[in-house]
Amino acid sequence: MSSRVVQRLQQVKPFIRSRFLATSTPAPSRRPNDIDGSSSSSSRISEKSNILLPSRQGQGFLYRGLGAQAATALWDDPYTYCNGPDQCLPAMSHKCWDATIPVEIQITLAGAASHEPVSVYTTLSRVAEQYPDQAALKVNRTGEWVTMTYAQYLEQCIAAAKAFIKLGLDRHYGVAIMGFNSPEWFIANIGCIFAGGISAGMYTSNSAETCLHMAEDSRAQILVLEDEAAVEKMLSVSQQLTHVKAIIQWTGTPTASGVMTWDEFLAFGRDQSDDQLQLRLRQQAVNQCCALIYTSGTTGPPKGVMCSQDNLTWCGNEYAKFFKLRPCDETVVSYLPLNHIAGQMTDIYVAMARASTVYFARPDALKGSLIHTLREVQPTGFLTVPRLLEKIQEQMLTVLGKAGVVRQSAMRHARAAATNRYQALIHGRKLTMSEHLHYRLFKATVLDKIKTALGLSNARHLVSGSAPVSDDLIEFFQSLDLPVSNAYAMSESLSNGTMCSIKNGSFKTGSIGKPVPFANISIRESALSSGSNEREGEICFKGRSVFMGYLNNQEKTNETILDDGWMLTGDLGWTDDEDFMYMSGRAKEIIITAGGENIAPIPIEDAIKRELPAMSNVMVVGDKKKFLSVLMTLKCERVLESGAALDDLLPGVVMWLQTYKCQATTVTGVRDHIAKHPRGALVRAIQMGVDRYNDDHAVSSVHQIRRWEILPSEFTVVTGELSNTLKLKRSYVADFYADLIDSMYPVRY
Repeated sequence: MSSRVVQRLQQVKPFIRSRFLATSTPAPSRRPNDIDGSSSSSSRISEKSNILLPSRQGQGFLYRGLGAQAATALWDDPYTYCNGPDQCLPAMSHKCWDATIPVEIQITLAGAASHEPVSVYTTLSRVAEQYPDQAALKVNRTGEWVTMTYAQYLEQCIAAAKAFIKLGLDRHYGVAIMGFNSPEWFIANIGCIFAGGISAGMYTSNSAETCLHMAEDSRAQILVLEDEAAVEKMLSVSQQLTHVKAIIQWTGTPTASGVMTWDEFLAFGRDQSDDQLQLRLRQQAVNQCCALIYTSGTTGPPKGVMCSQDNLTWCGNEYAKFFKLRPCDETVVSYLPLNHIAGQMTDIYVAMARASTVYFARPDALKGSLIHTLREVQPTGFLTVPRLLEKIQEQMLTVLGKAGVVRQSAMRHARAAATNRYQALIHGRKLTMSEHLHYRLFKATVLDKIKTALGLSNARHLVSGSAPVSDDLIEFFQSLDLPVSNAYAMSESLSNGTMCSIKNGSFKTGSIGKPVPFANISIRESALSSGSNEREGEICFKGRSVFMGYLNNQEKTNETILDDGWMLTGDLGWTDDEDFMYMSGRAKEIIITAGGENIAPIPIEDAIKRELPAMSNVMVVGDKKKFLSVLMTLKCERVLESGAALDDLLPGVVMWLQTYKCQATTVTGVRDHIAKHPRGALVRAIQMGVDRYNDDHAVSSVHQIRRWEILPSEFTVVTGELSNTLKLKRSYVADFYADLIDSMYPVRY
């Protein structure tokens, strides 16, 4: 920085302070000392580290008088703003794309958004002080569960933070973490935030090139990696890593030179004094970036969603209130990827807000071992994704199909009793005494046993996110006495959004529910609306859950966050007269036909999958064409280790085929059968399913499906058709099957 700028800063500092004191409205000076923030104290102290931090005195004001360069110098001046970690730095906007720039926090005068901002450090230290011996993290690697208490959790996060600083982590630089869910992932993430760095998770399935992009984009100076395979992946691009200073491997014995073990890393941190960490904590602000959630990159390189400490702690605490979580009385199983906002928010920040106990599933959880962990833990809450629910449904129906007549009859009556109960709840009808007794009988004799076998006997909250859940799937789990709530949110809203939940009185078939109480959501008019519903528009968010911006991407930030604070989701939707919200699809996925009609593909795809349950994926095509067609895949077996789809069909699909005189057990066999019998029973059955959609669900003739094809393999992450969050990569599929799609549109059309 030039001497002229420094001189100018010295001149304006007194003016800035007087202006702030004169024009700002200080936030309450209370310091919450318990989990719900009901009492106050003048300071907080960590006995483990001897770090004394003064309480925040009125912060959170807006100053627009300085340029960015001068303002940044003030923010980094340790003598000007050194009341962290709970301070709010003066901000010039509610959005940014630079990791060093603070943003305005959208605090309201009343309601959930009026609560005082709090840092990650304060949140964890408060819980550790109140419940030092409460089990925080549990992991089973050798046949026995090893417990880490909240006091130990805090101590290890502090040790990690001091190690990061000594290893050369600068403020606002990244720590890239790659590996399966584990205590080390949690501690590296939080330790990085304590040290003033920026945590950035990477999928284990990411290519080396994608990992390189994330590491460079986040300016990662430290890599924290699970095993030797992850180390080798990053070392393969080491010549292009311009910021990395150290690598830590948390399992196994490193073979690469200079790689630290986890134990060496923590011991190194414990040997350091508290001085530098104390300074880093004082310099922190709740309205600066502390974590990055990288998007799945369905339309380009992954974008870094910038999250502030206020984003994370406020959403975590509000969700804990929404679900009425009880302190020290909740258990969760951590298995969803932590570099995705859903897993990170639930497992780290919601759990932290109520001193919950987090059990870590094994690394092969999604390959079959998750059910064993669930049975052993019986968690009180379970966050999942539709694909996992579908796999449970498929396995249960397969087992039931092989059961005896008596068992099938008992199951059929039990499911009917549970379905009747939840339909009554949905429609506000009270069960008769006979219906109630009927339900209680089957609950005790059948349904409770099923829930125990699934590991969900204690689950008070079952939530599915990441992708839409079909109505049929929700109804199936209701029939098992397992009401699943369907959540709609996104990384950019920090998992804050709508909830379709029977327990909260916000359930309606086909909808994505109502906004949760602490969400601010609206529908704005959109030029990309399909035109099928006059109420349809783009779903928008506003408030303290809205992300800060996309790192190093001014254009996308400005496209997504408007100057008035509203964030455009890119999702089309509408609300009915009862304020239930419905999602039409992604604006960028809208198909524009040759006739200029805007078509939202997702409702069509969901409807066809309901008519043809043997199909795992349905993708509408027809952009710039005269009519719509669909590509479909059959449900197949998977390779446990990789998740790749096999040619072998699921047993339920084989049974379905047999009813239409097709004895095939593989996708190849089905395609051969269709080629040999183009007018056979199977082709007619599939066409009848498509026709049912056309007759009963298509909004107009232009929404009808004229042609269909069964693809040779199912969509997977491994083969590139799905993103790491299981979102369909439409452009990839369209390019890969371009010749097939072209063949569906002869020249005469």
